[in-house]
Amino acid sequence: MCDSPTQMEPPLLPTSRAEQLAELAVELVRQSAALGSQFRSPAREAMIALLRQMNSDYSNLLEGHNTHPLDIERAMKQEYAGKPAECLLQLESKAHIEVQRLIEDQLERSPKTNICSAQFLTWIHHTLYERLPAEFRWITDKEQKERHEIVRVELRNREVAVGRHLPPTFSALAAFLARFATA
Repeated sequence: MCDSPTQMEPPLLPTSRAEQLAELAVELVRQSAALGSQFRSPAREAMIALLRQMNSDYSNLLEGHNTHPLDIERAMKQEYAGKPAECLLQLESKAHIEVQRLIEDQLERSPKTNICSAQFLTWIHHTLYERLPAEFRWITDKEQKERHEIVRVELRNREVAVGRHLPPTFSALAAFLARFATA
């Protein structure tokens, strides 16, 4: 178990192989950068756009929202489905992609930004939720008893479920974010 309220996990790397795994991680980053530099600008931009769409799709799946990749592509062209439920999912995906672009822009302008800081994560949360359709700005509490509007500039003050994922308890969020910022 955890030794203190700020310890989120056991050591992330097995101590017997920590150095080897760290070297492999550095090599992976090096090879990834080398691969990225081989793409010419149009191919690189197309790859980045595709990865943004994939990230949106996987993120939305965590929420229990399944948007077909073709529908995400259509949303980026302002071509929305006629069915309201499908249109909402397209708008959600579009919001994710827009925010990912804003994150990239922010990091390009300020490369030393601590992406793990509570301030940066809160900015992402606020920026995403101000773009989401109103229907996605509500959560149901853990016991499925009450719906609550998501406050975009505050840490939550109740227990929630995100799709099938149970996030950390609200009382532990500040400690988790402080630990994450130093990881």
